[in-house]
Amino acid sequence: MLRVLEDSGKIGGVGRLATGMRSDYRLALDVRRFESDYRGGALPVATIEISATLLNNRDQRIVARRTFLREAPAASTDVATVTDAFGRALAAVSSEIAGWTLTNGQADIAVGTR
Repeated sequence: MLRVLEDSGKIGGVGRLATGMRSDYRLALDVRRFESDYRGGALPVATIEISATLLNNRDQRIVARRTFLREAPAASTDVATVTDAFGRALAAVSSEIAGWTLTNGQADIAVGTR
């Protein structure tokens, strides 16, 4: 997630809470599901569900909250193929969360400057 936000080029600095970096916003993530579902013996589906909350650090206000769910089917049951499915699901959900974060952060900044 950090890499996707950094690579966007739209944020001056991105870091973990432990870095002590002063920030305007904080993104809290809760991984609810990270599992392979074999759905009754069929080929596995990598499932990732993440709840995201964007907080404004100045007033500790919740700017936006949303749950994201991505699934990616695996072509077989071997570990490498299932791992690849997780990689695809994670890339998709990370990109979606980053876009959502940037959109909601920009909207919050625009409201604050009025």
